Amino acid sequence: SIFIDTCAFKLFLPNAITPSDNNGINDYFYLKLPKKNQVISIHIDFFDRWGNNVFSSDDIDFRWFGKINEKQAQNNVFNYILQVKLDDNRYYVFRGFLLVM
Repeated sequence: SIFIDTCAFKLFLPNAITPSDNNGINDYFYLKLPKKNQVISIHIDFFDRWGNNVFSSDDIDFRWFGKINEKQAQNNVFNYILQVKLDDNRYYVFRGFLLVM
């Protein structure tokens, strides 16, 4: 038999931000949590193209504005690994990329 979890945890993760245009729209990367907030802890790491860790956070309400050492990183692609723990002790790992324009 095969078990299929039809209620898999889903999370919206943007793939681009535009902090340098100063219009107040889409200026940072953050987690848009589901209405029924099941998340009890997270850990996220962002890496540049050479594998250097440029940002890390354990805060569920973090915001990353695409800055490295307080300097805006324009027109760069970053990879991230997001680890999420839910209130029922399930773990999820999301991997992706983010374009900072």
